[in-house]
Amino acid sequence: MYKIYKPLPKGVTHAVFDVDQTLYPHSANFQALELEVRLEELVRKILIEHMGPIAEDVFQEKYSSYCRNHGSSAVGLSLELGIDPESVFRRYFKPGAIDYTQLETCTNTRNKLLTLKQQHNLRLSLFTNSTDVHGHQVVAAMGLDGIFGHIFGINNMDYIPKPKEAAFKKLLWELNAPAKNIIFFEDSLSNLSAARQIGFGYNVYIGEKENNIPINEAGVFDLWAHTLPEALEIINTVQNA
Repeated sequence: MYKIYKPLPKGVTHAVFDVDQTLYPHSANFQALELEVRLEELVRKILIEHMGPIAEDVFQEKYSSYCRNHGSSAVGLSLELGIDPESVFRRYFKPGAIDYTQLETCTNTRNKLLTLKQQHNLRLSLFTNSTDVHGHQVVAAMGLDGIFGHIFGINNMDYIPKPKEAAFKKLLWELNAPAKNIIFFEDSLSNLSAARQIGFGYNVYIGEKENNIPINEAGVFDLWAHTLPEALEIINTVQNA
């Protein structure tokens, strides 16, 4: 199921993709069962290291507020405790901490990405609030090696997360491309809204909403599809007709 709000404009030169729950579907449950469980455990451990024992309701409020107020739980924790964010992310993604074997090789996604790249002469990059190492691990697990020219992790963005404007400006500087020339694939509406405000040319919302078409009153996305392969199929065929 999908809905096109606006056709793909001419002049697009770059396709930028979020990683988690964009490259792989929400139904994989990798973020919920692996990444979020690991992050919550780490945040709890670091808080106890700095503050001593903490009540569960206090912890849950702090944990929720970090992402809500700062765009990233790990960054929020770092800022509010005054610790180096690099050390937090290093512990989060230390070798062996995340089981990437839960992600399946996806030949369908690979083929459609290659078609997008060749058919529209686009340069493909990843842009994640996790680290570039995590991005590389997801790419390898899904069999997507050799497709993306750049993987921009939060460590490449001076630990400034999406949807902060500074993160998007740093991305544009790294790509050496105007915002209007970018098609952006993302599962977060707040990140899509930030991309729209900075002038990204085309926003694709990847979101599993069962049979309900998401509300787009603010016009923050131009195409909605359940999964990335579905969105790519639409762009490669329907929109290219």
